[in-house]
Amino acid sequence: MTEMVGGLNNPVAVIFPTQNAFFYGVRSGEVHGRLPATNEDWVVLSPAGIRNTDGFGLMSLLSDRDFSDNRYIYACYSTASDMRLTRYKISADLKSVTES
Repeated sequence: MTEMVGGLNNPVAVIFPTQNAFFYGVRSGEVHGRLPATNEDWVVLSPAGIRNTDGFGLMSLLSDRDFSDNRYIYACYSTASDMRLTRYKISADLKSVTES
């Protein structure tokens, strides 16, 4: 067994859209990118208005089946008034959002 990331508070999702990196999300809404080869870790996005109480917050992540061509990931999360499914385009270096 190999621990990939430790010390997380309420992790909810992990996706592997590329061979060299993965993304993981925590209930508070932060989505992190990570390079296992170097253990470099960064915040890719944090949806605005996320409700992080009473079991709400980030619910899931999914990478587009054509991620290598379009770099889309999807996040499902709760706000104070509703649930949202939002598409984000990730930058070529995988470190930020270029559009949502």
